[in-house]
Amino acid sequence: MNFAAALLAGPAPDTKTALLTRQGDVSYGELRQRAAMVAAFLIERGLRPGERVLLAGESSAFWAECYLGIALAGGVSVPVAVPAETDCLAAITASTAPRFGCVQSMWLRRLASNLTGLSLVLTEARPSREVVGMELAVTTELPDQGPVSTHPATVDDLAVINFTSGTAGTPRGV
Repeated sequence: MNFAAALLAGPAPDTKTALLTRQGDVSYGELRQRAAMVAAFLIERGLRPGERVLLAGESSAFWAECYLGIALAGGVSVPVAVPAETDCLAAITASTAPRFGCVQSMWLRRLASNLTGLSLVLTEARPSREVVGMELAVTTELPDQGPVSTHPATVDDLAVINFTSGTAGTPRGV
């Protein structure tokens, strides 16, 4: 079973608080809806099961929504700690070859030079200045897709690739 689908299908009522963030509380209903919107958008854009999706940002509702949305769509999250050093991010993107990324808007300009291989970047807010060379989509502008058909994960499916910090050399996926 897909872990994100199981987590989001849990018994918590839609009105119960799921996340406490600096930006405000997010209910289970909102989290379910936003994760489904991210999943539907990625699937519509051609994400294939097992394909890697870069995930860069601070701990936030956006990060959680994208992490769960990637999993619902059958993608593999590749979380990157921010601020990411240029050489570490280059090594991570080279070894995972993501086509899609979910990047918090405040980090787009700083990370842009290492995101050139991505065909699409999903962010939570439109950046104040254009980021050249990439197509951007904003989660708050995504249409409500309703229920999404999740990828039926198996025990052999990968959900996430975490990387070491790279302090002792090149970051390694674990």
